[in-house]
Amino acid sequence: MARLVLSASVFIHRNGEILILKRTGGGWFVPGGHVEFGETPLEAAVRETREETGIVLDPTSLQLVDVTTFYPDPETQHHGLIYLAPCPPGATCVLNEEHVGARWVTPAYYCRRFLDEARLRALGLPEPLIHTTRETRRVTETVMRLLGMALPGAAACD
Repeated sequence: MARLVLSASVFIHRNGEILILKRTGGGWFVPGGHVEFGETPLEAAVRETREETGIVLDPTSLQLVDVTTFYPDPETQHHGLIYLAPCPPGATCVLNEEHVGARWVTPAYYCRRFLDEARLRALGLPEPLIHTTRETRRVTETVMRLLGMALPGAAACD
């Protein structure tokens, strides 16, 4: 039976860097997760950020950046609403049990280190995950443009 999944994630930025989290047994991603029944994607983004990092975001500070679409398996279509928000002054990241690490990195570094398709193919990642990576890279490039980091006429993440 076909299934639709909805999630919300946040690129939290400060001083030209974004916060990425290392999931237990997984990769590095921005804070986020599934939208629960009865909540809006914006509410989910704020809740997931608080649960995963301890950082409390003002919902009015979140800017919708893009929507990603990918198919983790033939029966599932996943849409992810991606937001951008400044890190509140004085906020510190306190990880929950879902994560084993946190880093502040430039978006360009995030692209080079974690979103390089050739590197991920060489590691044997299946094609659905490569597509997910492509979507994440596309949105990261949009975030770079919004933060004034992209160079005109150049691939932002290269």
